[in-house]
Amino acid sequence: MYDIWTTPILPPPPGITSNFIDPPSRGPMIRSGMCSILAIMIVFVGLRVYTRAFYKGPFAYDDYLCFVAAASVAAYTGVVLAILDNPEGRHAWDIPIGMAITKRYPLTAYSSVLVFTVSNLSTKLSLLVLFLRIFQTAVWALWVIWIGIAFTILYNVATFIAYCSICIRSDMPLWASLMALPLCRDNIWTIAKVQIWFSAIIDFYIVAIPIWLVWGMTMSSRRRAGVMAVFLTGLAACGITLASLVQRYKSVTDPDRTWENSTIFLYGSLELCISIICSCMPVIVVVLKRFVAQLKSTLDTVKDYTSKSSPRTNNDQSLPPHHLPDNVPKGNMTGLRTFIRNIYRTNNNTKTVESSASGTVDSVSDNYHVQLREMRGNVHSHDEEKGLPSPPR
Repeated sequence: MYDIWTTPILPPPPGITSNFIDPPSRGPMIRSGMCSILAIMIVFVGLRVYTRAFYKGPFAYDDYLCFVAAASVAAYTGVVLAILDNPEGRHAWDIPIGMAITKRYPLTAYSSVLVFTVSNLSTKLSLLVLFLRIFQTAVWALWVIWIGIAFTILYNVATFIAYCSICIRSDMPLWASLMALPLCRDNIWTIAKVQIWFSAIIDFYIVAIPIWLVWGMTMSSRRRAGVMAVFLTGLAACGITLASLVQRYKSVTDPDRTWENSTIFLYGSLELCISIICSCMPVIVVVLKRFVAQLKSTLDTVKDYTSKSSPRTNNDQSLPPHHLPDNVPKGNMTGLRTFIRNIYRTNNNTKTVESSASGTVDSVSDNYHVQLREMRGNVHSHDEEKGLPSPPR
């Protein structure tokens, strides 16, 4: 009879001794990566809320789906963090059997695949519903988007049902059925591989929709490049999905699964968070442009003031020695009033720039901002040229 707390899951390789106290682990790397991308995602979702709340953009279904996706991704991150180093992230020969068969580990690991499926569904639906809102005047685009929505719902719902049906038995507790059914663990890996294949296909499908539409629009090359750059951020999520697919196949053939699985968790978090960030980009681009305009105005003002107030050199013959610049106040009230007036003029110039920038922001309507409204107009004109009917407004 062996002790489950001193016997590892796998025997260690030759020349290596099992370490149950402080073994090497990928846990710290995975933890820092997941927390970092989650924090960045929260910032983008916060900017989306700010844009909707303060710039004439009422909340709609795509926003609500984005919030559901963000909450589910946060839940997925919490579930994964609960099993990192305990035992995920360790080598299998550094994990005692007792740690792997307790209730906590199988239930938490099983919950992670279910939560990931919910997150995957809501994240992709958020992007597709956003496209419905932007490209609503392009008839053929609506068909393509609705096909993507139907495909996304079907494969994620089927995946969720499959996860539940192969591991849950009515005659025993859930944690016991997870441990008692060897096929449960093997079938979960099979379903996960199929799921990531479908996820990669739909990711490329989603990215292709706006790129195809924008490419056929009548606009300047510079504007087209700027609009496409917003949507091409989705290629990052596609790349992460492909990397996760490769890692899943590697994990199946490697007996040291707890070491390899941890990287899959990181890829899953990156894929979901980057997808949410991509869904926020077309919404918050107005705020980002306004911020850039304000920053440029401030830098120009500081640069102009610095150049005027910098000391003159002896080689500069434009002013006599010891002559103060005009914007420095004299030693009396008249000079002070002149100085304040100059500042007031500078502030007026800054407000003019801000007003110009806010004109872009104030143009945000139910259909987002002017750029997206022009995009829809361009798509509408493109359909009319092809003889395609337009939907009623």
